[in-house]
Amino acid sequence: MTTFVSDRTPGGAAPFFRLGPGEAAACLDLALRAYGPYFPLLGAPHADALKKNLSDPGLWHGLLEEATGIGQQQKGMLIAMAFVLKSGQQRGIFPKEWASMRMVGVDPAYSGQGIGRRLLQTCLEHTRQTGEEILALHTGAFMKAACHLYESMGFRRFRRIDDRFGQPYWVYTLHLNDQISL
Repeated sequence: MTTFVSDRTPGGAAPFFRLGPGEAAACLDLALRAYGPYFPLLGAPHADALKKNLSDPGLWHGLLEEATGIGQQQKGMLIAMAFVLKSGQQRGIFPKEWASMRMVGVDPAYSGQGIGRRLLQTCLEHTRQTGEEILALHTGAFMKAACHLYESMGFRRFRRIDDRFGQPYWVYTLHLNDQISL
């Protein structure tokens, strides 16, 4: 297990580690827990579509193969994850010159403990170390806590993209060379 060292991880906190190919089921399970609180906001047809998307094993196997998956466990259970794709690996809404972050999630049972902020700091440190200049992500406006966290860490709304799951979505970017060390 490769761990990510961060001087910002408080003493006693479980380290972040690189997710491996055998962890697709744990990622799927965490995704359903992390995104589950949004299902009622989306309404039945859109919530069902999001559940179907999150439940696709191909999504997780692909991310674990192509991206650097960063996770954290508590009591033997995956409670936080994010996937960083290097520039050149982009598909769809991001230019190929940008690195991107996908499927950021923290188990709601662990919210309010700073895990999401430390996870993002770890992702930023990893992305900076690989020489990337711009890190992008996309998120729905209904994910207010996530939007607030991203903005507090220096991400800025870049542009609106097509609605997903019946909700407005935005691309956020962070210029890593301009970002203040947190």
